[in-house]
Amino acid sequence: MAHESPAQQRRPRLAGVDIARGIALIGMFIAHLGVPFSAFAVSGDPYSIASGITESATFPDRVAALIWEGVSGRSAALFAMLAGVSLTFIAGLREVVTSAEDRRRIRVKIVVRAMVLIVVGYGLSAFGSVAVILHYYGLFFLLALPLLWLRGRALALIGGLVMLIGPVIGVPASAAAEEVIGDAPAVLIGVPHEPFFSYVLPGGLGDDPTLFELALPSDGLVDLLVSGTYPAVAYMAYVIVGMVVGRLDLRAAQTRARLVTIGLVGAVLGYAVSWVLVRLLPAEPPKVFGVEAEELLLADPHSDTTFELLGNTGTALVVLGLCLFAADRARHLLYPLASVGTMTLTLYSGHIAVMWLTEPLGSGYGGISDVLTHDAEIYVIAALLLSSLWRYRFGSGPLERMLTRAANGISDRVVPRPRAPTESVGV
Repeated sequence: MAHESPAQQRRPRLAGVDIARGIALIGMFIAHLGVPFSAFAVSGDPYSIASGITESATFPDRVAALIWEGVSGRSAALFAMLAGVSLTFIAGLREVVTSAEDRRRIRVKIVVRAMVLIVVGYGLSAFGSVAVILHYYGLFFLLALPLLWLRGRALALIGGLVMLIGPVIGVPASAAAEEVIGDAPAVLIGVPHEPFFSYVLPGGLGDDPTLFELALPSDGLVDLLVSGTYPAVAYMAYVIVGMVVGRLDLRAAQTRARLVTIGLVGAVLGYAVSWVLVRLLPAEPPKVFGVEAEELLLADPHSDTTFELLGNTGTALVVLGLCLFAADRARHLLYPLASVGTMTLTLYSGHIAVMWLTEPLGSGYGGISDVLTHDAEIYVIAALLLSSLWRYRFGSGPLERMLTRAANGISDRVVPRPRAPTESVGV
C-alpha cells in the first residue's frame, strides 16, 4: 500500500460547499441567459429595466430585474471565493502537512489545474458566447501559490490590503491601459477579437443568417490582471478570503453562524456606504488618480471597487454559511443543487458551447439575457437533472475527473511518492 501523508487523506466532501458552488453556477447561467420563467410575465429584459432604459415596468419586471441584479457580479464573486476554499482543501490545510515532498506535490497539482483552466478558458473564449472566467480562474490559482502556507492572520491581512488597495490600482489602470500600452506585445494587450472561422448554414432560420463563428481570444495579461471582466487585482481578494475561510472548521455550527453574521455586516457596509457616498458627491465629481471619484465609490456589478468587493464578499459568506446549515437539514432535497456544484467545470464549459451552437438557430434563441424565450429554464433544469443522474451513476463530472487525474498523475511523476517500507518475514 502506498504511503499517504495527512494531506492525501481525504475527508468527506462538504455538501454545503457544493451547494454554494451550484448556486454560483446557476447565478452565472441567469446572468448570461436571463431570469428563469420571467418570459411568461416580463415585458422587457431585466438589463434594460435595471439600467433605467425601460421607463415603465410592471411588478414582474421589477422582480426579474432584482433577481438579475442579485446574481450579476455576485455569482462570479462567490465562484472566486469558493476557488480559495477549494485551494485550501487541495492543500490539506485542515490537516498537518509536514513533508516538503507533500508541499511540492500539492504545488504541482495546483499548477497543472491552473494551466488546464487557462487553456480551456481561452478555448471557450473563441466561441464569443460570454465573458469566460476560467482562464482568469487559472491565473488566480497561480497567484495564490505563494500564499498557501502563510499563517492565517498574515493571509487575512493580505486579503484586506488587496480589497482596499487593489481597486485603487485597478480602476485607474484599467482606464489608462489602452492609452499607455497601445503598442505593447499581444501577450500583454491581447489580440483583436476577429473571427478565424465562420460557417453560414444554408437556408438559415429566423431573421438573420445562421452564422457560426470562432474568434481569436482577446484577453492579454493586462486584461487578466487589471482591465478584464474578472481582473486579478480585484478578484484575488475573493480568493484570499476563501483561503482563510477554508482553514476554518466549516462543520462547526458556531463557524457557520459567524460566516453569516460577518457576511451580513460586510454586505451592509459595502453597499450602504457606497450608496451614501455616491449621493454626497457634488454635481461635478472630482477626479482621483485620473478617474471620476464616482467610479471608485460605486458598488455596481463588475465595478471592482472596494465597496463592491466588500459587499460581494459579505454576500458570498452569507450564502456559504446558509448553504452549510441547509446541507445538514435538507441534504436529499438539495441533492440536485449539490450535484451541480460537483461538476461546475463540465457544466460551465458545456453551457458556453451549447449557447454557441444554439444562438444562430433562431432569432433570440440562446441570446444573452434574453428573457423573452425559455433558454434560462432549459439550461437550469438540464443542469440539475443531468448532473444528478451523472453523479448518482459515476460520481464526479467528466471534466473534473480528467482534471484530477491529470493533476495527480503529473504531480506523482514530478514528485514521486515514497514507497512503503517492506517488512522482513522470518522463515
